[in-house]
Amino acid sequence: DLSPARDQGQRGACSNFASIALIEHFIDKNANYSEQCLAYFSKSDDGGTIESKLDFILSQGIYREADCPYQLPEEYNEWPAANEKEREQIALKARNTIPSLSAAKKLSPSFHVIKKHVDDLSDGGYLIYIQNQLNNKIPIGASVVSVGSEWSDNNGMILNIPGPEIIEKECKERGHSLTASSGEYPFKKCDSHAIVLTGYDDAKKLIYFKNSWNDDWGLDQNMELPSNNKPKGYGAFSYAYLTKF
Repeated sequence: DLSPARDQGQRGACSNFASIALIEHFIDKNANYSEQCLAYFSKSDDGGTIESKLDFILSQGIYREADCPYQLPEEYNEWPAANEKEREQIALKARNTIPSLSAAKKLSPSFHVIKKHVDDLSDGGYLIYIQNQLNNKIPIGASVVSVGSEWSDNNGMILNIPGPEIIEKECKERGHSLTASSGEYPFKKCDSHAIVLTGYDDAKKLIYFKNSWNDDWGLDQNMELPSNNKPKGYGAFSYAYLTKF
């Protein structure tokens, strides 16, 4: 029972979308808060952790989407013909496009952040922790490594663990150099993607999550492959994938 999934577009703003999804769920499910202003004011770039974003909202407040709408780089006229370097500049331009907020009302939601690092629990322990939270209707903001072809298949089903060669290749493409010191878990040196865990199916060994990618990606809110033009934006991990990543 979360707000509709929204599209972060060609910007690395996933932690802002995951944080806003949590705030909307716990504070006002009918609200539409601004990822644009959260990204701009909380950090010098679109990145950051869910924890840091929630801490910022607690201390500095938040704006509504209507007052500070999200800017998709793909909607700029120059985007289709731009090369990779030019697209980076267009994405930066989109990030830095902030309207006048002199008449906007900043909201100051009150909430408590519960933090849990997976390294504090065994593999089975944090899976049980996740299930217990979801049983109590508490969605969980989480960061996972999005490696493997299933992420780009658009059906939202992330079931298989890619091999070490694929992990190394994709991490290097993202600008991360893996070394022997990375040990058993080299993917921990790779970028993570922020999502919101929303439910699970113990019989199918799946954890469901809300994503922030394009309208053609994923499952609908009933965790089914959508028919017609039903909203998408949700996905599912196998227990094995989530335990690994």
